[in-house]
Amino acid sequence: MFLASALVNALCDGMVGRAIVRFAWLRRAIPWLSFLAILTASAGFAALPLLAPNNLWTATLLLLLFRLSYSIADVPHNGLTRHLAARGADLMAAKARAIGSAVATLAIGFVAALIQAGTGNDPYRAAVLASCVALAALALMVPLPILLRRDSLHVETLETDLAPRGSPALWRFCAPTMLGLASIAAMGKALLHIDVIEGAIGPLALLVTIVARLAAIWLWSPIARRIGNRQALGWAYAACGVTALLLPWTKSMGNAVALLLAWFGLGSGGVAFLSWAVLTEAIKRDGQSAAARFTAAFSVYTMATKIALGLAAMLVGSWLSLNNISTHADPQRFLMLGILVMLGCCLAGFAIAREPGHSPSSGFRDA
Repeated sequence: MFLASALVNALCDGMVGRAIVRFAWLRRAIPWLSFLAILTASAGFAALPLLAPNNLWTATLLLLLFRLSYSIADVPHNGLTRHLAARGADLMAAKARAIGSAVATLAIGFVAALIQAGTGNDPYRAAVLASCVALAALALMVPLPILLRRDSLHVETLETDLAPRGSPALWRFCAPTMLGLASIAAMGKALLHIDVIEGAIGPLALLVTIVARLAAIWLWSPIARRIGNRQALGWAYAACGVTALLLPWTKSMGNAVALLLAWFGLGSGGVAFLSWAVLTEAIKRDGQSAAARFTAAFSVYTMATKIALGLAAMLVGSWLSLNNISTHADPQRFLMLGILVMLGCCLAGFAIAREPGHSPSSGFRDA
């Protein structure tokens, strides 16, 4: 059910992006539609834990409603970085996005730690915390319609030709990104089923990784300015591949395994951060600078990432089924999946790094 909703979410992103290019009336309505979408997505998310057990159809309906509403708000929101990208500040735009995302993820990490600290199966606690997350999301996203109203997207008139323009640079970036993100997400999902950290530090393991993801912004920024965004992204993928190879031997590391999780956070944080900068470079190389086409190009990327997350879930689910694993698996059983993850990360990093990009010294000093 969750896999299907993720794939529907990917399809929704693509449909919303294409519709923004095709229909002027939709561009004019985007500020108001985004406000309704924010309300609907927040309410749908908060309602999920309140459902009675085994209420499959209502849960499916709520998930689909949440996914569609989120796409309507998220796709035009991504296009707001266009003004920074037009000035060559791709890295700065990615940095601002990554800081906001990392802080939000940190808040979710605290919520997850609170849920894990609870005793037994406490649906009331989960419902209260999910409602708090929904309220926080609603409060943070309320300014979005105002920002969209001030943007040129809703008044832009462009030649909406029926055939989409070619986007070779965008697709050459999205294809290896799907492979790399599917590999990283598979490792992250597998971690939930492996006895990696025991004892008091266990509930804080997620927070260790998230804090490292936040620190990754300041680690990778100078590296990207020196060697280029694409090359830095390739090395970030390689760092994630190293984590996958070391994970099967975590039981012999003791509490030092927290350092491995921090390393994974630095690598995956670098991938998440630098991917947005490389994405805007690719969009500009394809000449998609108009507001609607720039926004639609972002929807292609988010569609690719959500398909990758769905593939990761399928890969990990197959691994769990074949190895008869539910939870508390021995890390050694991750070895074969870890090799696949390492290969996927390295191939994705190599494919992205070998593509020509902007000069490291051009336009990134403001980041």
